Amino acid sequence: AAEVLCTEEFGDVVIVPVAARCHKTGAVSPEIEARIEECQATSGEVEVLGCDALASSAGGDSTCCTRSATCFELVLNRSVVQSYLDSGAYLVTPSWLAGWRTVLAEWQFDQPGARAFFAECATHVLLLDTGVDPESDAHLEAFADYVGLPPQSLTVGLTHLRERVLA
Repeated sequence: AAEVLCTEEFGDVVIVPVAARCHKTGAVSPEIEARIEECQATSGEVEVLGCDALASSAGGDSTCCTRSATCFELVLNRSVVQSYLDSGAYLVTPSWLAGWRTVLAEWQFDQPGARAFFAECATHVLLLDTGVDPESDAHLEAFADYVGLPPQSLTVGLTHLRERVLA
């Protein structure tokens, strides 16, 4: 979202990116709720563009939610995302990959635990490469090696996200 902000003119629209917390369980973070309330107070109308977990935190009459089943639908069409999931892909984005060690630590996975978990739910790791992190390939290799799955990368860019924001 930050990259889209840098490359598009939105007129009177203000975009406030919020860090993803897909890997955490429980209620929506107070930071997200505070950002939504702040936007409601300053601009009146708020649209939350994100996955169900994020959009479920939005409330109030001035909030519109554009929900996606997963955050991956922000960068790819829903049916394409589903086809990759059906093929056994564990989908990741550049920003998630940049912090994968922290995520696995929060999940309390050591390497054997991580390998067992990922072997049960995926056949390979697929990076949906938006092109925003030049270190993505290195992060992908390190993560895939750690969890014992073959890495793959698909260049998706930011066109789909730009179109969703501008819609």
